[in-house]
Amino acid sequence: MDKMKFLFQLPVHWLIKLKVFMGKSKLVFSPLIAVALFVVIATAESLPKESYIAKSLKKILPQRLFEPLRFLVVPVFISDECFSSLLINYELADYVCIKDTVSKVAGYAIIVLSSFLKVPIIVNIMRSGTVSGLAISSVYIEISMYMTIFAYNYFIGSPISTYGETLVLMIQNFALCLLLWKYNKKSIGYQISTTTMFAVFAGCVYITTEPFYWVLITWSITCSCLSKVPQIYTNFMLGHTGVLSIITSLMQVVGGLVRFLTVLNEVTDKLAITANGTALLLNIFILVQIVLFRRKTKQVMEENQKKKIS
Repeated sequence: MDKMKFLFQLPVHWLIKLKVFMGKSKLVFSPLIAVALFVVIATAESLPKESYIAKSLKKILPQRLFEPLRFLVVPVFISDECFSSLLINYELADYVCIKDTVSKVAGYAIIVLSSFLKVPIIVNIMRSGTVSGLAISSVYIEISMYMTIFAYNYFIGSPISTYGETLVLMIQNFALCLLLWKYNKKSIGYQISTTTMFAVFAGCVYITTEPFYWVLITWSITCSCLSKVPQIYTNFMLGHTGVLSIITSLMQVVGGLVRFLTVLNEVTDKLAITANGTALLLNIFILVQIVLFRRKTKQVMEENQKKKIS
């Protein structure tokens, strides 16, 4: 019982302190709670199967109270075995099932939240009427990266909860392409040739056979570096981060951290783990740039807004 108290009281104690430290920054605080709880659960030792909580709940609640929910959540969010353990037998000390379930739910949460990841950048572009600070090469490389990550994980049979956001982000990057073409005044010929290039690349990815799957994930790791390095270089050269959004960057870092943890838990492929780790480190670097260059960025964006009005 003391061990059970320690497991739940310790993270709560430190999370309360973290909230006081971070003040009103709920945007950052909420995702960090999920990360902290995931780490605590993932690193906790297995607790006794027949716990005090299970015995108490069996006396209070009907044993099959949650049975009607089984067909809704199994096997997408929880395995059949874990559903029986946690929601039928009330074994809330089943650390393995708690860890696996939190991992799956966090994975799907990332997919949903990634639908809004690029929205702040798109809004910034439409408000300012400029794509200053956004490297078009980075967007192109990211599209090919997401394409190969999605294909690789699909081919090796990884759970969709560990890579589904790549499809959503790829679509958002195509939207950014349209804005870049519009504000950079790219010709129709350029747009057609670029679209054809992506179609050919997608075809090559689709026909990749098993002995060459490693090429896909190796390409994605390379792209992860190539897509961020031009952006990092552009930021240094300009001395500001332009239309890059701190909200988007923060979501990428927090989401990348949660994704890295879920991949560690659900996938054994070392290349997939390496790809996610590399992407996380580069996103952290860009977030640091946004924070360091925030004053210059604000000044540049205000000047662009005045030019647009005049």
